Amino acid sequence: MQVNVLKRYVDRYTKEIKEAGATYEYPQQRARELENAGYVEVITEEKQGGENVGCKKGGKKKK
Repeated sequence: MQVNVLKRYVDRYTKEIKEAGATYEYPQQRARELENAGYVEVITEEKQGGENVGCKKGGKKKK
């Protein structure tokens, strides 16, 4: 799942500093842990703002 960092934190597994405003890809369970702790928000299709988000190449546009 893609997440947007709301608050700077140090990832407890990788020990990397994640800066506010950055976007990262996490497994669903880890993304939910971080979301529940208030560090990130999960990016959904509506939040990405793209009309073709989630479509395969050559796929139909969403209405």
